Amino acid sequence: MKINVRIILIGVMASILSINTFACDSSLNEKPGLEESVNFVQHKPPTPMPTLNKVVESVATPVEQLSIELQQSSIEICPCDIKFAITSSKPMDVDDKPEEMHTDLSPTPTTKPLVESPPFYGTLFVSSEILVSTDPTAFYELEKIKDSPRTMYDRRKGWITLTPHLFKARFLDGLTIEVQVNPEFKNAVTAEEVALKYLKVIGQLPTLLRKDVETIWIHEGDELFGGGNNNLLIHHGQGLIYETQGLLEEVFLHEAVHTSLDNDHLSTPGWLKAQQDDGQFISDYAKEFPSSEDISESFPMYFALRYKASRIETHILKLIENTIPNRIEYFDKSIPDLTEMLDSFETPTSESTNTPTPIAKELVVGINIKNYEFPDISIDVGEVVQWKNLDLYTHSATSGIWGGEDDTGDLWDSGKLTFGNVFEFKFTVEGEYPYFCRIHPGMKGVVRVLDSSK
Repeated sequence: MKINVRIILIGVMASILSINTFACDSSLNEKPGLEESVNFVQHKPPTPMPTLNKVVESVATPVEQLSIELQQSSIEICPCDIKFAITSSKPMDVDDKPEEMHTDLSPTPTTKPLVESPPFYGTLFVSSEILVSTDPTAFYELEKIKDSPRTMYDRRKGWITLTPHLFKARFLDGLTIEVQVNPEFKNAVTAEEVALKYLKVIGQLPTLLRKDVETIWIHEGDELFGGGNNNLLIHHGQGLIYETQGLLEEVFLHEAVHTSLDNDHLSTPGWLKAQQDDGQFISDYAKEFPSSEDISESFPMYFALRYKASRIETHILKLIENTIPNRIEYFDKSIPDLTEMLDSFETPTSESTNTPTPIAKELVVGINIKNYEFPDISIDVGEVVQWKNLDLYTHSATSGIWGGEDDTGDLWDSGKLTFGNVFEFKFTVEGEYPYFCRIHPGMKGVVRVLDSSK
């Protein structure tokens, strides 16, 4: 019997296909004779791999500058940042803004000033209490000297040459100033009265602000004051306005800075750096004219902060500190301590000798606000002593000894002398004449009258 090989092969193949179709059928294990049969798993064709697109054509070298094109713009970034962006699988902290990425590569921002704009229009108007009329003054004497031609500046006319009323002002710290009063003031007496009004205030300034003041010009008119040129410029009409406003002291504080501090500090590297580091100005006026007005606007605020803080409101002091901290530090390092500005003032006296010191016929005796003392003086018979109160407190010049005989005040008694008041007495008889102040009896002195003809 012949076996048809083709038929056998077809049968085998059919059997195989049948087994594959029913692989993993759980019922096969229950059929007799198949206890050790092997389970088969149907094989599914694998998922085709996607085609990979190249992200970077080539690895950049550390020195190559890479550029990514983004919406028609080019952003240059470091190659290491490109690598991080490609390889990092960490989520970015983007504050819900996927188009932004935080980075530590941002430049350090410039420190912003604590105050965004100048806190004051002009520091002259911040307070009228920085200096007040009851503050001590170093001014103690005004001497009339011979008139002669002088060149002066007058805001009404410019530079002028004329022959003013001339005086020499003396201060307890040893400084002297020539006072030039325009002859439009009718006589020397009037000129002296006007000068005294301002010299008392100028004497309240610290020595530091008077050290370079050589002259004072006084004119009529309501033009503004000025400083510089080793001078203080005064227009009397405007001075009366400042006095009414209570700002006369603060005006001189500002102008004297021009005269005595500008040349020493205005262009120094330390000041310019402090100005730059603050990033702000104390006033609009200083900001508008930084090369000429910054020190004269800033120093009065520094003076108020360091020496008159009890007179200034706390929020004003804080504004000053926050606006110009570097300028304050500059002044601390560059300006000497002014605490004892007037503490060392003493009425000038001649050196002690056994021979009486000749005294001029018209002697101005200064009353020291600190010592409350009258000086002992010596004059010649027939000469005149002139007491002029240049103190801020009321005094008297009264003959005799306080608490002594009933003749107290019989020879002379000035009565109450307020600031600027004058009392004169002519001595015609040789002898010693004690005198005292009725208001402050501890103030006492002696006038010794000598007869040089004997």
